[in-house]
Amino acid sequence: MIETRPIHQDKRRSSQSQIETLETAAIRDVTVATSSPLALALDQTISYLAECVDSYMPSSLTRDFYLWGLNPTNPQRDLWLQVIGTKQIVQFALQCMGDDYSPEQIAELFRYAAPMNAYLTFEVISDNVAFGLTDRLPNDDTYFLRAHLMHTFNQRLSKALAGEGMHAQRALANEQPIANRISAFNQSLSPIVHALLAEAYRREHPQASMNELEYALYPMLVANFQSCVDVHAVSSSLYVGKLVQRGLYQRYRTADRVLYDHEMELSRVMSASTYSILIIPVIAYYMEGVASIMGVRDQLPELLRDGLMFRALYEAARLTRLLNDMGTQVIRQQPEQREHLIAELRMKARGARTNNIHAFLRETTSEYGALLTRITKDVKHGEFNMMLYNLRHAGSLDAALLMFGERLHTFSALYERGYARMWSYLQQLSERIGDDRLSKLIATSVIFHEKMYMHEYHKAQGEFAVGG
Repeated sequence: MIETRPIHQDKRRSSQSQIETLETAAIRDVTVATSSPLALALDQTISYLAECVDSYMPSSLTRDFYLWGLNPTNPQRDLWLQVIGTKQIVQFALQCMGDDYSPEQIAELFRYAAPMNAYLTFEVISDNVAFGLTDRLPNDDTYFLRAHLMHTFNQRLSKALAGEGMHAQRALANEQPIANRISAFNQSLSPIVHALLAEAYRREHPQASMNELEYALYPMLVANFQSCVDVHAVSSSLYVGKLVQRGLYQRYRTADRVLYDHEMELSRVMSASTYSILIIPVIAYYMEGVASIMGVRDQLPELLRDGLMFRALYEAARLTRLLNDMGTQVIRQQPEQREHLIAELRMKARGARTNNIHAFLRETTSEYGALLTRITKDVKHGEFNMMLYNLRHAGSLDAALLMFGERLHTFSALYERGYARMWSYLQQLSERIGDDRLSKLIATSVIFHEKMYMHEYHKAQGEFAVGG
């Protein structure tokens, strides 16, 4: 298996490995042999994540809080892993890479995947800071602070990934006073759970300040920034390295653009959003690990040279973006069902108290449950959504809803055609390799989100997105 480690290696790690005895190695092997695939995958990820927290985050109460949450003796750990996204990320990775391996191979795969999975955990933080930036919500007192912070974060991380070599703390030092005026609890999908976990921590550490636990974005953004830089660095040793590195760079360039550029054609919005979903770098990274376990890693350069792997990954990313913004149920509707839906929304709009489509949808879409759950989520939290791009400038609520309906039809048809293209590429990939496991990995990344987005976003079954 390919060896990957972060740039910032703690000296304690090497010394610990040097003093490992045959007895402790035997205990570890028994644990591997008796654990479930999910438990094995989580163990590798949590262990690495704790090292990253210790290494990346500046010394702070936030770092202590994170390490408390990850501690195996903590009775709140399972809830902590759920609320920071680690559990969902590992479940996604396990489903994509598959669990049809020996316990030793699963442990090996997730040691390899740990840098990417740690980065995805931290990436939830900047995703959350961006809540409310597409549409300023009522009583949002930190909108301009967050808009400045995210623009700076995206710009500086893009430069770091382009080779300027900035360390996270140096790159973000001037933003610390701004970051720590923003509630990390409120900038999440589950502020109440965050507060309850903080109270649990304070019961064990009475001297800890609730205010300091809540207003603690700076150390978390530093970890987010540095984990991305380190995944970019370790990817240089991989065959898929350029795909991963370019995908990470495009993530921050395009995420910044869709937030602040309001003059793009819809086709450009689609392209930019496809890169911002992070599927391309994440799945490419996983693929090399699986290819190594399969013994076909040396076939990757040819698949990369003729573009087959990229085309399959791009289609998967675009499909995931469409699912993320529309939801599975509405994409699968028949055209006449979508026509009925739009007619119904237009009828409701006649008695609306607002001419703003975002405000109207905030008041309306929750009535439709899982059918419009992704729209509900994004208008409630002010997140970017291709379906809503620039609709506030349509002139009237009825005109905006007509455009919304046109996009439902256009994007649903695009999804259907893209799905067929992806499967064609995956069939070619399987035939070239003589094995379908890499193709299944790509397909599962889409199928996972199809299943997830069948459910309402605020329920456990429907709350996850890769870089959404």
